[in-house]
Amino acid sequence: LVSGIAVIGSSTKASLNSLVDNDVRADYILQGTGDTPLPQPAVAQAAKVPGVQSMTQLHDLNTTIKGDDSDGTAVDGPLSAVVKVDLEQGKESITGNGMLASHSKAKDKHWKVGDHVTMATPGGASVTETITGIYQDNQLLSGWLVSGDTYRTLVPSNRQETFVALVKAAAGTSPEALRASL
Repeated sequence: LVSGIAVIGSSTKASLNSLVDNDVRADYILQGTGDTPLPQPAVAQAAKVPGVQSMTQLHDLNTTIKGDDSDGTAVDGPLSAVVKVDLEQGKESITGNGMLASHSKAKDKHWKVGDHVTMATPGGASVTETITGIYQDNQLLSGWLVSGDTYRTLVPSNRQETFVALVKAAAGTSPEALRASL
């Protein structure tokens, strides 16, 4: 039994390492401890550290779409700079009211590029997004992606959280120095 668990753990670690090596382009990944999100002031300070070219924040977003609960991700910052996104259709545009959907989610919901999707949250906030692209399923990305502006429209400011921040270093930056500063 112990050997079996060790093999599963080893296999899972190798799979996770492969996923990060192949799909993550960020130089550093900042996250909270356990289930605790990153403190927003810490993210803002980290973005100002010398040697940081860009900071991309990912926020969990729980909404309803046509009355069904739906979980996705809101993105603040340049996504393709830090995560590999393979588009099947359309363009990678999640600014304003642009939305990307994964292949599986689009197929399940019968969404296509150009469709309008209305999202709502408890308390009455709602927004209509336009699907600008469909991407290949990716274990790092949720079923759909929207902009940080959409997130701030739907989520009250006292409930906004960053679950991960992806840092891209500027060219010529010392990895050790940047890590120490972060």
